[in-house]
Formats: sequence, C-alpha cells, structure tokens
Amino acid sequence: MLIEAAKCGDFGTLREIGHRLKGEGSGYGFERITQLGGALEQAAMRADRGEVSELIAALREYLESIELHFD
Repeated sequence: MLIEAAKCGDFGTLREIGHRLKGEGSGYGFERITQLGGALEQAAMRADRGEVSELIAALREYLESIELHFD
C-alpha cells in the first residue's frame, strides 16, 4: 500500500501511513520507525515526492535490518 500510494502520488494515504507508523513505532519501541513515520507524514503534507521516496527507501532498509529472536 505504501509503495502504491507513492507511485500514484496519493499524499493523503502517505500522510496517514506516516502518522500510523509514527504511533506504532513508539508503541512497540522502534524509535527509528517513529522518526521515519513522522518524517513521511511531514513530507506527504508538503507533497515532496523526492523526500517520500528517500524515506520509503530508508524504511525498507531499516526493516530489512531487524532481526527477531524468540527464546
């Protein structure tokens, strides 16, 4: 949904996703997701396609770096 919204230039959806990420990152203790979500929300409010793309790439990179351990 995030990628599709970015491709379509749906800044309203991007803003909503950023807002949710900001809250959920905080709720689950993922400060980086909180930061990226807040930045995505702001970039979407400015309709800044370039920054939105950079933030999506940073979010993807961060999510790929997370390792979960179940003991």
